[in-house]
Amino acid sequence: MTKRAPFLPMTIFASLALASCMSPVLGDKTATIVIATSPATGSRALTDGWPMGGLPVFSDITVSVLDSDGNEMLLPREPVVSGNSITVTVVAGKNLTLVVDAAPDWDATAAAYDTYEGGFPMLVNMYSGRKIFSVNAGATTAVTIELATGGTKILLPMLSSVASSALGIADSFTSSTINTTYDFSDLSIQSYFSYDRYGHLLLSRNDTVYAYSDLSSAFASYYFGSGLTDIVLSEASNRLYGLLESDGFILEFLDLDDSEPVAASITIPSGYSLSGYGVAADGLGRVYVPAYYDASNSDGILRLSVDDLDGTLTAASGFVSLESIGLQYTVYYVGGDIGTETLQIEDMRVVNGILYILGSQVTSSYSISGISSDNAYSRGKIVAVDTSTMKKLWETGWNSSRNFPSSDTDSSIFAGPRRFVAMAPKRLYVLDDGFGWLDHGLSETIDVSEVNRVIEIDTARGAIVSSTIFTGEYSVVPDYLYLYSGGYIYSDLFTGVY
Repeated sequence: MTKRAPFLPMTIFASLALASCMSPVLGDKTATIVIATSPATGSRALTDGWPMGGLPVFSDITVSVLDSDGNEMLLPREPVVSGNSITVTVVAGKNLTLVVDAAPDWDATAAAYDTYEGGFPMLVNMYSGRKIFSVNAGATTAVTIELATGGTKILLPMLSSVASSALGIADSFTSSTINTTYDFSDLSIQSYFSYDRYGHLLLSRNDTVYAYSDLSSAFASYYFGSGLTDIVLSEASNRLYGLLESDGFILEFLDLDDSEPVAASITIPSGYSLSGYGVAADGLGRVYVPAYYDASNSDGILRLSVDDLDGTLTAASGFVSLESIGLQYTVYYVGGDIGTETLQIEDMRVVNGILYILGSQVTSSYSISGISSDNAYSRGKIVAVDTSTMKKLWETGWNSSRNFPSSDTDSSIFAGPRRFVAMAPKRLYVLDDGFGWLDHGLSETIDVSEVNRVIEIDTARGAIVSSTIFTGEYSVVPDYLYLYSGGYIYSDLFTGVY
């Protein structure tokens, strides 16, 4: 069971001494773990490398322990803060997982430190870490936790064809309010964002990626070149990867540890070719991209192991076809025709060893003569893939029929998942941007209804749990109401079998 430690001042983690016994053992089945900060070689632990010289001040820390099957364990005693250490009493076992979620207090952090270049990463509201360990009954062991960005505010693209585009910030999913907006004339449908190892936002605009603490002004910029689409920062290597579209797709990276990073092209392994949008990176530094595999004649997701020193050399360390994970399927049309349709990969992200993929089918073309592959539809799904096995774990949000969303209040299915816009422990937040239908039963026509909302995904359950419609206009695609003559579509399109 999750336990919360009381308010933890900055010094709690600053000088933790490892000890053989920090608290008495409670019975013959329990043991004690000590949250430690001594970093392993090459790793970034709690205090290692933070720009201001130490940890943020945390307003709250939550500690939980999972058993070998991933189930949350009951802790026999509340975590104990004593001096400069935290001790946690657990039921002894093998392959347990310690999970720490720490909420930063940026006002208190600003009071504790001098400001530094870049500013405090104000868009982060949670740092999280986990570590697998084993401990025998009656023993005490030290566990080093490496923190990474675990929770963020919600970022909402607000694109416009007639005015300056902007990025909106919502502090809370439940408030339904965009608190602040920042205008960017060059924000586009190809603008993506990632976070660096401390939680600074990386936002792509045209050919350049800009680094922000709170979006008021960029403190750094990194140039890729024309055709830049998706980006991702690998915390393991501190390399910024960019996927570019120019006579096909190419993958480049910049080493942010260099004083003047210069983009270098990555060599794709023989037999593979990049085939679409989307890029992600895991905690081991591996990179995930859509690719075509010659040997199996299939589209899929390629896992690349990147050379630690050179960075441009890669090896294929895993591949999964889009068909096997539900992003490509066979269609049976009226009249007997058979076809294959592939979902558009919109965004990808790795969290705690799971690759999450957003796939959508949103099109504005339609026909009034019957069902065809060009008919209008708006749907999508999120798919979870285990990065160690490259096997599908679950999917949710898919609408398997042509009974399109009747309104933006139907949160059991996606209208068009577009972006991961925020994260929290056991939660992902997705911008759902598409259209639905309003059939009033009064005529042969059906009105087109815009769907712009944020969907909350419970990653532990693999399910949509809720949705929120924020005030204000936000979208990553054009307004669908202008894509249909008179704002309606003929109802004879609703006759198809999948």
